Amino acid sequence: MTRYIAQRLLAGLLTAFIVSLLIFVWLRIVVDPELAVAVEPIGGRSLLLTEEQRWAIRESLGLNAPPYMQYFRWAGGWLSGEWGESLLSSESIWEHFTPKLPATLQLVAMAQAIAVLVGIPAGVFMALKRHSWIDILGRAVSRISLALPVFWTATLLLVAGLRVYDWSPKVGYIPPLEDPMENLIMLFWPALVLGIPAAAAVSLMMRSSALSVLRQDHVQAMSVSEPDHSAAVFLHTLRYVLAPAAVILALTFPAIVGGVLLMERVFWLDGVGHLLAEALNQRNYPVVESLALFFAVWVIAANALVDILCGWLDANARSTRKSPREEWDHLANPVRLV
Repeated sequence: MTRYIAQRLLAGLLTAFIVSLLIFVWLRIVVDPELAVAVEPIGGRSLLLTEEQRWAIRESLGLNAPPYMQYFRWAGGWLSGEWGESLLSSESIWEHFTPKLPATLQLVAMAQAIAVLVGIPAGVFMALKRHSWIDILGRAVSRISLALPVFWTATLLLVAGLRVYDWSPKVGYIPPLEDPMENLIMLFWPALVLGIPAAAAVSLMMRSSALSVLRQDHVQAMSVSEPDHSAAVFLHTLRYVLAPAAVILALTFPAIVGGVLLMERVFWLDGVGHLLAEALNQRNYPVVESLALFFAVWVIAANALVDILCGWLDANARSTRKSPREEWDHLANPVRLV
């Protein structure tokens, strides 16, 4: 088990290193730091810079150093919490980041909880009621939920709430310790918009996984011998799909994290995603670099944790070269979601 954990952690570190290189190179190609600095705050017009001014800007931003030195300086600072300064305000990026992190963490946690509490039982129940009207309706609703873009659903929710009920969400973020009820109301709708598509994907994948368990001989024998004890069959099936459920949640987690940026912009939540969107609009590349790497490392760490958890739950997964997600990759195959 120790060797298995070390392999997964090493794979995660290698992935994070490659992603950080891609972020660093991409932003150096797309964004011109000199242009980002030399823009008037009002009007957005570029200022004419002399060669001396350009040299001074590059010197202040550390762009005169070789590219590999720039990368290692940035990556080392990111690991130590020294994320640099904003181009526009010259304030510490870390000090901007930490107050906005609780809103993003709570939004992701609530959306993931909706995916778990709705998707897993619904998928197993659809498998138990295969080809019934419940199964057909559940699959139809799940596919419709997956087909609707989250930004469109969120916008439609806001427009309908404003026109029909004269309701609009509050702007900003209220901590749960300050006002638990207002905090829950503020985050419930964006979490629901993010969580329902994830729950739909989880339910379809769980249905496919549960059907493979229900086809086993001992489960069919239990169903024949105890036809009136559907609850026992449900619990027995649920126990055998816990490990695949962890893999399914890992597959939906990146979509939830990626949707945070949209939800925080649409509902105007004061979180990390909103901060990243503002930095993208302002071409504030130091902020974009640090926050993009934060989201990437967050997803990579969650996947590594799921691999380790599944390896602990399933001893067979540790004996192969494939990760548990690769072993159960058929669960995400759309052909199987029928």
